[in-house]
Amino acid sequence: MADITYTRTVKFNDYVDGETIVSAGGSDGFNVRFHGLEGEFDTLSTVVAQLNAAIKAIGVVPTPQPAKLVMTPNMIATAADPWSHLQGIAQKPPAQTGAHGMMSANLPNNVRITALRVLGANSGAGSLRVILFRQALVAQATLDQIARVDGTGNPFDLNNPADPQFAVVDDNSFKYFVVALLDNALAADTVTLSAFQISYQPLS
Repeated sequence: MADITYTRTVKFNDYVDGETIVSAGGSDGFNVRFHGLEGEFDTLSTVVAQLNAAIKAIGVVPTPQPAKLVMTPNMIATAADPWSHLQGIAQKPPAQTGAHGMMSANLPNNVRITALRVLGANSGAGSLRVILFRQALVAQATLDQIARVDGTGNPFDLNNPADPQFAVVDDNSFKYFVVALLDNALAADTVTLSAFQISYQPLS
């Protein structure tokens, strides 16, 4: 916003007792002086309106904007059949019929998760589940399923909504992570995970 300024424009010549002739008309008469004051008050009114608008703008809270957390799959093994990795992707090793792993999801506190999107490929009929969980910080706490995507298609790009019951992020009480579970695939199947995307909305 540009600077809000005010410069006085009215200036009067002094009257001299016993010498100045007072008149309504003329270049220095009361009419000219009073109309000059009217114009000055109009200018002041404009400046006050600008100040009022600026003060209100300071108090306006911006509308929260949706955001996305994009994660490259980096799966830590949770069973004897881990995912393997190439640059930017996780994949089922050729000799395996399954793959199990998890990775942390570092979400900002006090936002509402709206959806989980998973991109990858599944060339066979193996059961691929990608699940976003939260779990209380205490040991052996129950898992709450926030969102789940079943990866079918070669390739696939799937987006599923979050469960509103568990959607608000509370980093003081919970940890958040993504689990990728593949079962009953054929050894020759190609199964890859290329990206996880968590959509969220800041709370107002």
